[in-house]
Amino acid sequence: MDHYSSISNPYRPVVVPYLGGQYDGLGFAGYPSRRDWDIGRLQEGDLQGASRKDAAQFLQTWLYFGLLHEVLNMPIAVADFFRPDGPHEYVITTAKFPEYLREWKLRSDQMEPAALEVHSERAVEGLNSSYYVWRGFVERERDHGTPNPIPPEIELAIQVLATTLEHCLNVVLKISVNRLPWRLARNPWLTRRMIGDGWCPSVVEQIWDPTHLAVQYYASILGPPSHRLDHSTCEAGNKGCNARVVDDALYVTKHKLDHCECGFLGGNPDELSRIIGALGIPLVSVTWDDSGASLEVVPWQEGMKYTAISHVWSDGLGNPHVNSLPQCQVKEIDRLISAMNLDEQPGGNGEEFCPPTLETELSSSSLVQKEPQQRQYFWMDTLCVPVRPLELRKAAIKLMRVVYSKADKVLVLDADLMQSTVNTTYQALFTQVSISTWTRRLWTLQEAFLAKTRHFQFAERAVRVDSISRAANARRQELMLDFDNEIGWYCWDHHFDWPYIAAALTAPRRLVMIWGSLQYRSTSKVADESICVATLLDMDMAQIVDTPDAQRVRKLWSMHVDGVPAAVLFMPGTRLTDPGYRWAPDSYMHCAKFGIPLNTIGTVTPQGFSVVLPGFMLSTPIHPTREVIACDLDGQTFYIRRNLKRENPSWDGIDMHRIQHLAVLLGQEQMEDPLERRLLVACVGALVVVEKDEGGVLGVRYVRMVSVIGKDSRFDRFPTPPWSEREVLEKGRLGTGRWCRVDQRWCVG
Repeated sequence: MDHYSSISNPYRPVVVPYLGGQYDGLGFAGYPSRRDWDIGRLQEGDLQGASRKDAAQFLQTWLYFGLLHEVLNMPIAVADFFRPDGPHEYVITTAKFPEYLREWKLRSDQMEPAALEVHSERAVEGLNSSYYVWRGFVERERDHGTPNPIPPEIELAIQVLATTLEHCLNVVLKISVNRLPWRLARNPWLTRRMIGDGWCPSVVEQIWDPTHLAVQYYASILGPPSHRLDHSTCEAGNKGCNARVVDDALYVTKHKLDHCECGFLGGNPDELSRIIGALGIPLVSVTWDDSGASLEVVPWQEGMKYTAISHVWSDGLGNPHVNSLPQCQVKEIDRLISAMNLDEQPGGNGEEFCPPTLETELSSSSLVQKEPQQRQYFWMDTLCVPVRPLELRKAAIKLMRVVYSKADKVLVLDADLMQSTVNTTYQALFTQVSISTWTRRLWTLQEAFLAKTRHFQFAERAVRVDSISRAANARRQELMLDFDNEIGWYCWDHHFDWPYIAAALTAPRRLVMIWGSLQYRSTSKVADESICVATLLDMDMAQIVDTPDAQRVRKLWSMHVDGVPAAVLFMPGTRLTDPGYRWAPDSYMHCAKFGIPLNTIGTVTPQGFSVVLPGFMLSTPIHPTREVIACDLDGQTFYIRRNLKRENPSWDGIDMHRIQHLAVLLGQEQMEDPLERRLLVACVGALVVVEKDEGGVLGVRYVRMVSVIGKDSRFDRFPTPPWSEREVLEKGRLGTGRWCRVDQRWCVG
């Protein structure tokens, strides 16, 4: 797996043994029979008289070298893919894999269209066949405890090889990723290995989900976070890392070095209060005199340049008790800002420049009081947002959007990034930023959106990360030549063009972009999420800040005067219980897992969410129902299944068989022709109860998010998870349904 971007000192790379097999170069599907293996029996645990090592050798030869031959359709010299590892051992190497891929591309470019189509279909079929063979072993082990004969290191190597091949088919031959199955593969062994190395389970899950296994492995060899925390209570399905939860009562502000005992520095609290009271932006500047360092607080004025500091509170740079930081931290922040600004000046060398150490700067004779026109100013919440009184703190929070919008730069301080070298490839830089704690905190999202430029502090210097940065330009130039640079291509998912999101053309579109950015973010204080989202949407902060914490989410939903995409009805998670708002997620963090329809916009009213969507009425179930409602709609059978996402509440406590006037709204774009409704195969839905009809507008009460599945569709035949015995029983209790008008308007309360 050494075909990835080179890492000078990889962290515990997986060593994959080569077991000595030689592929015969004939058809992929017939290889097992040519070697006298029955795959069905092998998946059931029958080794057919052979040893486990024999089985592992056969499967490595077939699923690794055979797949390579099948997809590339060119001679493969097996000796190019292993190297000695001791006097009698050999291990897999992919150092020459890129050469084969480039040769394959040249051959593909020269093929006639008909021949290329045949080649493409053969490659896709090989990938699908290998995937389902591998999946058979995995599922047999999971469901029946049958040992998987593929050693974990070899299994990982097969998966990584397959995802790289799929990437090249997608980039070069434009084959849709929906036809390429290995991108869905997981590797629990790699996940357990990373957790054992010190990774948080929730972070490992988040690395895999938006990308795939290749990026997860690449992150693993970059190494775990440098700051080791206790993740024993963290879970893969959670957004947040429990070890990062901040408790103000237990919070400890950290010094730069553990043994440091220097005093704390803070600005004049009266001046801070005066500036905020006048709706100004307070800035701080570090000055020195004979008695040492001090902080001066000044109001921002037009034309003043300053740096806004964005940091992770759990790293220890916060202070919930008073507006001050240890002197060592204040001086270090001032030094980093100075180095960043010097790096960007004409003549500064952004690639080789290394700022002086803190110790060097503190001992330098240059530490004299700076003239006002030479001073550098910065804003940091710890120093510039009053802890008390509460009204003054609220006033400062209302100004957050202005603070980050006016800043000349934003400097990101993430403790793990600051321990990582900047002298590496752009793939490593982008990957480290994308998996950092900073990118998973909610508060930092607004700081990213609103900044003119973002500079991430690494061990040697700060690096600008966005689409016009040097790192991004390096990526762009390299990918023009190296189509097989899989990690580089996936880094493009993390190009960090947040300003484009903030400047989306319409409010609903901007809302959707923000939803997508919330997917892996969390906050220690639930009440903060409304503040952050309102800031991003440029809403009236006073209305949010002045609303009691428990009512802020409802207040924020009510402020969407430009409308909300109808997809809000079909998101997993719990809902508000207030009449008129039972359709609304009780946390904006649920909105990260949105689907369609995004182009259908509904209106938020005091009575409910008004929207035009397709849907149908349901007859009341005759029997008690806990999982599935079956109904006939114009001769087609549909199953309304309880949506099984873990965030969704169950149907327990809901007596479906006693509810009159059930209906289902469909999570798909509006239909123009009634006949299109018969094409429905599966989609998400919203189960509601019709309570009134006012001039053709159906007033309904939101009950649950559901899955709507057509009988005999692939979602019926191969559901995930499989139908339970209870569900099979309820599927047989067929009721009736009736389609509503294609232009039916609903008011969901």
